[in-house]
Amino acid sequence: MRYLELFTDHHIAMLSDWLSEIGSVLVHIYLPHSGGAGESFSVTSLHELRQLVAQQTHPEILILIFRQSAVTQDDLDQSCDLAWVYRNADKMLYLSVSKNRNFYPPYGAHQQKYQPQIREWFTNET
Repeated sequence: MRYLELFTDHHIAMLSDWLSEIGSVLVHIYLPHSGGAGESFSVTSLHELRQLVAQQTHPEILILIFRQSAVTQDDLDQSCDLAWVYRNADKMLYLSVSKNRNFYPPYGAHQQKYQPQIREWFTNET
Protein backbone atom coordinates (compact mmCIF):
# COMPACT_ATOMS: atom_id res chain seq x y z
CA MET A 1 0.00 0.00 0.00
CA ARG A 2 1.14 3.53 -0.60
CA TYR A 3 -0.05 5.22 2.57
CA LEU A 4 2.75 7.80 2.47
CA GLU A 5 0.70 9.54 -0.24
CA LEU A 6 -2.02 10.28 2.33
CA PHE A 7 0.26 12.93 3.83
CA THR A 8 0.15 16.37 2.20
CA ASP A 9 2.86 19.04 2.37
CA HIS A 10 0.72 20.76 5.02
CA HIS A 11 0.64 17.61 7.16
CA ILE A 12 4.43 17.24 6.97
CA ALA A 13 4.97 20.89 7.94
CA MET A 14 2.58 20.59 10.91
CA LEU A 15 4.11 17.31 12.09
CA SER A 16 7.58 18.80 11.80
CA ASP A 17 6.50 21.68 14.05
CA TRP A 18 4.87 19.33 16.54
CA LEU A 19 8.02 17.21 16.74
CA SER A 20 10.32 20.19 17.17
CA GLU A 21 8.05 21.68 19.87
CA ILE A 22 7.30 18.51 21.84
CA GLY A 23 10.04 16.03 20.90
CA SER A 24 7.71 13.11 20.16
CA VAL A 25 4.17 12.38 19.06
CA LEU A 26 2.01 9.34 19.64
CA VAL A 27 1.03 7.44 16.51
CA HIS A 28 -1.78 4.93 16.76
CA ILE A 29 -2.23 2.61 13.79
CA TYR A 30 -5.42 0.62 13.55
CA LEU A 31 -6.01 -1.89 10.77
CA PRO A 32 -9.79 -2.13 10.16
CA HIS A 33 -11.24 -5.62 9.80
CA SER A 34 -8.03 -7.19 11.13
CA GLY A 35 -9.44 -8.33 14.47
CA GLY A 36 -7.03 -6.19 16.48
CA ALA A 37 -7.34 -3.03 18.51
CA GLY A 38 -4.36 -1.34 16.91
CA GLU A 39 -0.91 -0.47 18.11
CA SER A 40 0.59 2.75 19.44
CA PHE A 41 4.10 4.06 18.79
CA SER A 42 6.08 6.97 20.16
CA VAL A 43 7.71 8.70 17.19
CA THR A 44 10.51 11.24 17.53
CA SER A 45 11.22 12.18 13.89
CA LEU A 46 9.60 12.47 10.49
CA HIS A 47 12.00 9.78 9.26
CA GLU A 48 10.74 7.39 11.94
CA LEU A 49 7.11 8.21 11.06
CA ARG A 50 7.81 7.68 7.37
CA GLN A 51 9.33 4.26 8.02
CA LEU A 52 6.40 3.25 10.22
CA VAL A 53 3.80 4.24 7.61
CA ALA A 54 5.78 2.81 4.68
CA GLN A 55 5.87 -0.67 6.20
CA GLN A 56 2.07 -0.92 6.45
CA THR A 57 0.60 -3.38 3.94
CA HIS A 58 -2.96 -3.99 5.17
CA PRO A 59 -5.57 -2.93 2.57
CA GLU A 60 -7.19 -0.55 5.08
CA ILE A 61 -5.71 1.72 7.70
CA LEU A 62 -6.54 4.33 10.30
CA ILE A 63 -3.62 6.52 11.35
CA LEU A 64 -4.05 8.76 14.38
CA ILE A 65 -1.20 11.10 15.24
CA PHE A 66 -1.60 12.88 18.57
CA ARG A 67 0.24 16.10 19.37
CA GLN A 68 1.45 14.60 22.63
CA SER A 69 3.63 11.69 23.60
CA ALA A 70 0.98 9.70 25.48
CA VAL A 71 -2.79 9.42 25.30
CA THR A 72 -5.38 7.75 27.47
CA GLN A 73 -7.79 5.08 26.37
CA ASP A 74 -10.49 7.78 26.53
CA ASP A 75 -8.52 9.81 23.95
CA LEU A 76 -8.37 6.78 21.67
CA ASP A 77 -12.07 6.08 22.18
CA GLN A 78 -12.96 9.72 21.38
CA SER A 79 -10.92 9.54 18.19
CA CYS A 80 -13.57 7.16 16.82
CA ASP A 81 -16.06 10.05 16.96
CA LEU A 82 -15.42 12.09 13.82
CA ALA A 83 -17.20 15.12 15.27
CA TRP A 84 -14.65 15.11 18.12
CA VAL A 85 -11.80 14.62 15.63
CA TYR A 86 -12.82 17.67 13.58
CA ARG A 87 -13.26 19.83 16.71
CA ASN A 88 -9.76 18.86 17.87
CA ALA A 89 -7.70 19.29 14.72
CA ASP A 90 -5.05 21.18 16.71
CA LYS A 91 -4.50 18.08 18.89
CA MET A 92 -4.39 15.28 16.33
CA LEU A 93 -4.15 14.27 12.68
CA TYR A 94 -6.62 11.63 11.47
CA LEU A 95 -5.97 9.77 8.21
CA SER A 96 -8.09 6.85 7.10
CA VAL A 97 -8.46 4.47 4.19
CA SER A 98 -11.51 2.30 4.75
CA LYS A 99 -13.51 0.25 2.32
CA ASN A 100 -16.73 -1.66 2.48
CA ARG A 101 -15.31 -4.28 0.09
CA ASN A 102 -11.87 -5.80 -0.44
CA PHE A 103 -12.82 -8.64 -2.77
CA TYR A 104 -14.77 -8.91 -6.03
CA PRO A 105 -15.48 -12.58 -6.95
CA PRO A 106 -15.62 -12.04 -10.75
CA TYR A 107 -12.11 -10.55 -10.67
CA GLY A 108 -10.82 -13.50 -8.68
CA ALA A 109 -12.22 -15.89 -11.27
CA HIS A 110 -11.31 -13.89 -14.42
CA GLN A 111 -8.32 -11.67 -13.70
CA GLN A 112 -7.19 -11.46 -17.33
CA LYS A 113 -10.51 -9.94 -18.38
CA TYR A 114 -9.83 -6.87 -16.22
CA GLN A 115 -6.12 -6.34 -16.95
CA PRO A 116 -6.61 -3.54 -19.57
CA GLN A 117 -8.76 -1.50 -17.18
CA ILE A 118 -6.38 -2.05 -14.27
CA ARG A 119 -3.32 -1.16 -16.34
CA GLU A 120 -5.02 2.03 -17.57
CA TRP A 121 -6.08 2.98 -14.04
CA PHE A 122 -2.57 2.74 -12.65
CA THR A 123 -0.65 4.23 -15.57
CA ASN A 124 -2.72 7.20 -16.79
CA GLU A 125 -2.13 10.64 -15.35
CA THR A 126 -5.18 12.74 -14.52
